[in-house]
Amino acid sequence: ELIDQFAWNAIVLVTESLGGGDALFEEKEGYAYTLTEAHLPGEFFWSVISAPLFEEMCFRGLLLGCLLARGWNPWIAVTVVAAAFAAIHSQYQAPALAGVFVSGLLFGWLRVITGGILAPMAAHALMNGWVFVNDWQAIGAV
Repeated sequence: ELIDQFAWNAIVLVTESLGGGDALFEEKEGYAYTLTEAHLPGEFFWSVISAPLFEEMCFRGLLLGCLLARGWNPWIAVTVVAAAFAAIHSQYQAPALAGVFVSGLLFGWLRVITGGILAPMAAHALMNGWVFVNDWQAIGAV
């Protein structure tokens, strides 16, 4: 509840305002988004800046940090956190969820190797940036 009030709602508000006031998260059957060029700045803010920062703080910072601090085996902790990370991405079909899970493993292992969350944040932002560019090229917006 607190996360919704202080983080998620603020991110949605900024994203919608950058997108010309239109909600970016309207999902249609099959989880397809309706995107127009007006959504470009808001979608960039959401997918390349906000989501990597917010998700990495929650998953690799807080959750993985707690499991490691409690003495969990790093491989098991990273796998559990990657599964939780994939579970929140339920808008995707099974093949994409597998990719999210593997990405979660990579981000988790970066957290373990570096001891911090900056590397996973950067990797997450780069991955989302790559997806962002590919998605928008597909509709001819960039």
